Amino acid sequence: MKKIKTFQTFNEGFDKVSLYLQSVLKKGGKFASDVWEATKVEGEETKIAVNILSRMIKGQDVTEKEKQFLKAQSGDIVRILPLVAISGIPIPVPITPLLVMLGKKYGFDFLPKDNREILKNQVELPEEISNQLVNLPESGMGYHVVDLILKNDRILTARKVLNGKYLILHPDETIDTNEIEDIVS
Repeated sequence: MKKIKTFQTFNEGFDKVSLYLQSVLKKGGKFASDVWEATKVEGEETKIAVNILSRMIKGQDVTEKEKQFLKAQSGDIVRILPLVAISGIPIPVPITPLLVMLGKKYGFDFLPKDNREILKNQVELPEEISNQLVNLPESGMGYHVVDLILKNDRILTARKVLNGKYLILHPDETIDTNEIEDIVS
């Protein structure tokens, strides 16, 4: 009888360890997924930053938003360098997750930020223009691609309008929405 109790106690302890390991693996999988997503975003942002830097070197004009984006992206690259350097050290302990957790504990984030918001340039369309979009077919889920005819005869082609309400402009573009005369799908 004593042997059966010992076996049951062992099984209960083993179950606790098993549940703990499963939770650690779930957290690790989510962490790996988050790091992968951040890496993809960082790759896109670095391409944008290189393009902006290239234009600056060539003497072409860049907007203040683009300069602000380049500065933020440069900070991300500097922030991630220790993780890249440490990942080359052949040690059996996964050091990157430990550094990220320690950084969060002490108020320093090693992971890059999503800086694309800096470059977003959108304006809300007047209600009468939004109402015209209701009758036009969507180009995709939740958006229209339209041409805008302005009162000064300028035409903005192939512009995306989100949710029938928000016109996405190029980063360096400004527009007075009251100058929109017509919208064509």
